[in-house]
Amino acid sequence: ACSHGRAYVYFTESVLTDDGFIATKCDTWDQFESGACKDSPVVFMGDTVDRNARGSYFLRTRSEAPFVLKDQTNTKSLIPPDLSEDCDEPGGWVLDKDGFYICGNNEV
Repeated sequence: ACSHGRAYVYFTESVLTDDGFIATKCDTWDQFESGACKDSPVVFMGDTVDRNARGSYFLRTRSEAPFVLKDQTNTKSLIPPDLSEDCDEPGGWVLDKDGFYICGNNEV
């Protein structure tokens, strides 16, 4: 269930963690949940947020601290071959101008 009352807790954790909360641009929660926006732009919540990003962004959280989810299933993409050398380990991530990629992940 959505908890807007925890927004300040999520934001605080997003500033203090290196893992980051990853939000996907989508028009509605239902579209986000269905995976219809999996190829949409993503942004990181917190100090590193793209201040030029506009629109509605959605993300999932855990039900207890730490709230950040390291596996955001709607943002998984195959890592392009030209970025594979940037992956330090499976489960890590790479962010480039075209999007966010999970290293060592074969799901689309």
